[in-house]
Amino acid sequence: MFKKIINLVLISSLALLITTPLGVSATSSVNDVYKNKKKTSEHFTSFIKIENINQNYKNLFSNTSENVNKELYKKDEIIVKYKSVKDFNKLGTVEKQLGLKVEKNFKTTGAKLIKVPEGKSIDETIKKLKETNLVEYAEPNYKRYINSVEDPLYSELWGLKNFGQSVQGYIGKSGIDIKAENAWTKTKGSSNKVIAVLDSGIDINHPDLKNNIWKNTGEIPGDGIDNDKNGYIDDVNGWDFYWGNKTVFDDPDEDSHGTHVSGTIAASANSIGVIGVAPNVKIMPLKIMGNSGGYDSDAILAIDYAKSKGIKIVNMSWGGPGFSNALYDAMKSSNILFIAAAGNNGVNNDYSSQASFPASFDLPNIVSVAALNNTGNLANFSAYGPKTVDVAAPGTAILSTLPKSYYQSDYSKAYAYGDGTSMAAPHVTGLAALISSANPGYTVSQIKRSIIESVDPLSSLTGKIFSGGLVNAGRAINYSLDNDIPGVALNGTQVAGSVDSATDKDDVYSIKLLKGERVTINLSGDKGTDFDLYLYNGSASTVSSNSGIVAYSEKNGSSSESITFRAPAAGTYFIDIYAFEGKGAYKLNARFGAPSAVYENTAGEFVYTGSWNRNENSNSSAGSYHSTNKSGSQMVFVFNGTGIRLSALKDSVQGIAKVTIDGTSSLINLYSSSKEYNTVIYEKTGLYNGRHTLKIEWTGQTGSKTSRTATSINLDTITVLGGLSSYIIEDNNNTITKSGTWGTSKSSSYSGGSAIYSSTKGRTAEVSFTGNGIRLLATRAANRGLFDVYIDGKFEKSINTYSSGTIHKAVVFEKNGLPSGSHKIKLVIRGEHSASSSGNYVYLDAFIVSSSKQITVQENKVVRKGEWINHQLSKYSGESSIFSSSAGHTAELTFTGRSVKVLGSKYTNRGTADIYIDGKYIKTINTYSSIPVYKAVLFETNNLTSGNHKIKIIIKGQKSSVSTGTKVFLDAVLIS
Repeated sequence: MFKKIINLVLISSLALLITTPLGVSATSSVNDVYKNKKKTSEHFTSFIKIENINQNYKNLFSNTSENVNKELYKKDEIIVKYKSVKDFNKLGTVEKQLGLKVEKNFKTTGAKLIKVPEGKSIDETIKKLKETNLVEYAEPNYKRYINSVEDPLYSELWGLKNFGQSVQGYIGKSGIDIKAENAWTKTKGSSNKVIAVLDSGIDINHPDLKNNIWKNTGEIPGDGIDNDKNGYIDDVNGWDFYWGNKTVFDDPDEDSHGTHVSGTIAASANSIGVIGVAPNVKIMPLKIMGNSGGYDSDAILAIDYAKSKGIKIVNMSWGGPGFSNALYDAMKSSNILFIAAAGNNGVNNDYSSQASFPASFDLPNIVSVAALNNTGNLANFSAYGPKTVDVAAPGTAILSTLPKSYYQSDYSKAYAYGDGTSMAAPHVTGLAALISSANPGYTVSQIKRSIIESVDPLSSLTGKIFSGGLVNAGRAINYSLDNDIPGVALNGTQVAGSVDSATDKDDVYSIKLLKGERVTINLSGDKGTDFDLYLYNGSASTVSSNSGIVAYSEKNGSSSESITFRAPAAGTYFIDIYAFEGKGAYKLNARFGAPSAVYENTAGEFVYTGSWNRNENSNSSAGSYHSTNKSGSQMVFVFNGTGIRLSALKDSVQGIAKVTIDGTSSLINLYSSSKEYNTVIYEKTGLYNGRHTLKIEWTGQTGSKTSRTATSINLDTITVLGGLSSYIIEDNNNTITKSGTWGTSKSSSYSGGSAIYSSTKGRTAEVSFTGNGIRLLATRAANRGLFDVYIDGKFEKSINTYSSGTIHKAVVFEKNGLPSGSHKIKLVIRGEHSASSSGNYVYLDAFIVSSSKQITVQENKVVRKGEWINHQLSKYSGESSIFSSSAGHTAELTFTGRSVKVLGSKYTNRGTADIYIDGKYIKTINTYSSIPVYKAVLFETNNLTSGNHKIKIIIKGQKSSVSTGTKVFLDAVLIS
């Protein structure tokens, strides 16, 4: 609901509650009101005539076009980005000649702020640096100005709700507002949502703002220590980059603009003053400007700070001419949505040399905002541009918060009206906060799309701005992004939703695939529905057409659909769930990457680049292998599992291969003085159960100490290992070691019916486990606190268990990819909580331990019938093997799993055997080879159903025509 003051504004054009703080009516004399005060005491009121305004105030809130002589950049600083660290070091002589000194480093981009000596020309310095060809860019430290104009007009708070009220004698047009009330029925913002305001300072004690100011829980106020080790001491509420200190509010004149902007975003719903668009969110004050503007260098540092604190939305109600590569880079690499004021010089930003930056940057994470008046027309001062300006928002006569002046005893008069795109931008920032609160999983792109695609179109804006409309908060927070391409990015592998053949036919999700990557998509829907499944490629523009369909599943009368697809090219693809008939819920599951199986060198999932040859050889698996000895050759394979095994030929011409999994590389030597076909050269287990990317690269390095030419690499087969086993360690397990006293809570909502809890700083709980991964279950609630996690003595991360609602069995921590073996996890209670929480309690429920479940069964564990002879050799698995040559002799094993692989050895005197699984004949294997091959894969299958199975090997007592004997050697059986 609107606050009382806003309700009164809407009822009466000049109600007492409004006139009292400002102390003036529409017909009052300016001199009558201020005759007892100094001219500089009230810098933010629309009732002071322009000629009476203090000059600093006029500069701060003046139209850009009035300030043609503004300083464009700092005269003794430049921003430089070097092409590399080596290039920076090479510049020593040049920098010494020019007298340059590095003042600051920008973490986000790697650029540097450099001091230029007095008397040196900025332009000449930049020119000389560019002539070295060692810098990516060198540019001035541009100055930016607040995008607000002073227009002494009285108005009402029409931007949130306009019902046609009079605004300074002009009748507003009903409905020309952002429909805030429609959005508030769903959310007024989340208290854990933090918006950074890069601006002048903010009066954090203003009664409409003080409860919504961000607090840095990692910092202890006033102790003079950088507790969170971010480089800023006592940054409890943010930081003042303009003056370089912790004080985010310095002066009521200097910091009026940031205070006004913040009120529009997030003034509290407290029945006094004004109300913001998102009255429940928090504001992070990052001061980068004073009375005379601010510099890009401070803005970049503030962006670094916001990024380090996980901020996703930033308000930028400022700008100026001059394209800055440094500011562009900082914004581009931040993963933050920037809401930027379009500018107040009334120009077309698409073409004008006076276009305002950063609003005119061509970046996907900027929303540029024009100012609209209360009749639905572009404000006469507002910049525009169908390519560079995205949306319009209320920007004339906007009532908001103001700092209390030195001459005021309280905040009753700390409100005023302002005009400008500076006032329009915070309306959109507040809207972005509402969207993010209502849809916490939304990405920056999704928030931006929701804002732009949900506008109210206005004819006055057609051709003027990209969207052609005024933002609509009520529609934006409920806007469905999934009805058509580009849809919503599929986060993870599962999603649930609903469709309706009458009103909501399509739900669209976007996925990114690498070339050769396999994806399996499964759909299930409510009984009685008929939902179909389609996959479109990147050429498709809409799911209303069949153009671009690359795979589909459309069973009649069923919503059980499945697609398996291998991408012929890398790119974005679109999954469409289509309601052919009926309405109801669905579940979608996508599995990315090739599943557990053996893949031969010719598999379509293998993407070879460079120069590779296919070599036929009967000793290789499936009779061939791929090889290369050329620079730039590589193979990429996307798989889904918990491990991988590579087999290749080892011989005297092979060298070093580089094998990389998910960015972690190893060098593998394929050299051998003798030929060893289909030999396991690399194996990695203990990966988390999911999608992984494997790359094999030619290095040109020799594998031999005696030959420089042994540099070839090759690939025969790849085995993807899949499946995990897991076990639970409940909170009451006696293997958990606890320090101090812990309480016990019992409830059927807990795993195992109970949980342990503590709120005391320093209390610990630790447990040893054997496996490759571990998950921690805990309960989240409104009074929950923080704890730290250590694995094997190493700090992993801090966990916040706060939630506005109670969530049982929540996965609060997960670690996968640990080396196989024993590990220890330790939890340490911090005795602290986030700003939103009311307590420090931590409730621990259970640990879930996972491990790769591939089992190696050595040959001596197999049940044998007939005579089998044991043979010892270091090249065998386990250094021993068994063999038999008599017909009818058998070896069998009962196992649990979906995959089985039989290892043995091949040579010139080897024979044949039959393979049976669950009593069914599968195939005859031939173990002959012209050269010895150890740990060879004699047989493998990966398509068994989950459960118990029996594999039986029957010696045939036969041989191929080229073999000299009938022996069959069995080495080991691998089960997963």
